[in-house]
Amino acid sequence: MAAPPPRPMLVSVGTLGPPGKEHNHGPRRLRAAHLPGRTGAARAFQRELAGPRKEAYAASERALGIVKELWFVQETPNGDLFVAYMESPDFGRALGRFAASREPFDVWFKRQLAAATGVDLSEPPPGPLGALVSHYEAAPHGA
Repeated sequence: MAAPPPRPMLVSVGTLGPPGKEHNHGPRRLRAAHLPGRTGAARAFQRELAGPRKEAYAASERALGIVKELWFVQETPNGDLFVAYMESPDFGRALGRFAASREPFDVWFKRQLAAATGVDLSEPPPGPLGALVSHYEAAPHGA
């Protein structure tokens, strides 16, 4: 009997703040498993964001309160992962606003993400956002 296909997953982890406390501020990392054979779709999605949709992407991020967003493809023995790192003064609020948004660019973005991963960000992930349990940051030179 063949194993069932992997189900999409979305996990949010990490914030910068007091370890052990749950809060919505600071950076987040979102990890979504690709659907089999969809790495190319994820890369094409990111090329669109860096190319013809760059201005709309920037406008959406500003409106949502996202100040930094980085995307990675991580190869693993269990398949590729699509990893996003985001910074926002209030990530929980930004995620909620994005989920509810009907702006044309945001709708397009959510459709592209769902096509590449199976994750639908029109519905925020259930439960609380992750709590930081450890943090290290080098002191700036001269400090």
